[in-house]
Amino acid sequence: MLFAVYYLSKCKLLRYIVANHRLSQAHIAAYKAIKKINPAAEVGVAHSVIWFTKRFSRPKNFVWNHLFIRSIRKFQDFVGVNYYFSDRDIKEKTDMGWPIDPDGFYHVLKDAMRYKKPIFIFENGIADAKDEKRTAFIKDHIASMRRAMSDGADVRGYFYWSLLDNFEWNKGFTPRFGLVEVDYQPKADPPRADKTLERRIRQSALVYQKIIENKG
Repeated sequence: MLFAVYYLSKCKLLRYIVANHRLSQAHIAAYKAIKKINPAAEVGVAHSVIWFTKRFSRPKNFVWNHLFIRSIRKFQDFVGVNYYFSDRDIKEKTDMGWPIDPDGFYHVLKDAMRYKKPIFIFENGIADAKDEKRTAFIKDHIASMRRAMSDGADVRGYFYWSLLDNFEWNKGFTPRFGLVEVDYQPKADPPRADKTLERRIRQSALVYQKIIENKG
């Protein structure tokens, strides 16, 4: 039984490494093609990272966070970071069941400094349908980002995920990540396009606005 588990795990890792290699080769080819057309174009990727702290954290960190980025490190003009959670046991969680860990954000940004490239945070957000935790989430994660910047991280931009509630591939329309709520329910019978998809700005969006305007 143990051998079977080991064998399956090894096979999955090998498939992952093969897929990583093929993706990196595709990226490098695309990078060269873009640069040939426009040498001034800034080319990079958005990579989803996790702060690992538990058993085997170092190999997990390498395989999940760095294997792909290392393979394209000479063919990227910036490092794109998507961060949502760590693997720590934290009581407060998002609607997705992910631990809310802004301290992990600091650590992954510090870790990204090894590539000596500008850093962009392309995704950082929370599923919070009631909008009860989003304000604190945004403030705490931006504070962690500023802490990383004060320690040398060359962060050039931060993008909250997401402006609007969105479709998640494995969860559908249930998770609510948006600064702006989207009403997916029809208001007429039969449904009419002009009576659906109403947008409502959440309170957390107004707080984020103040942060952007340097007032919060």
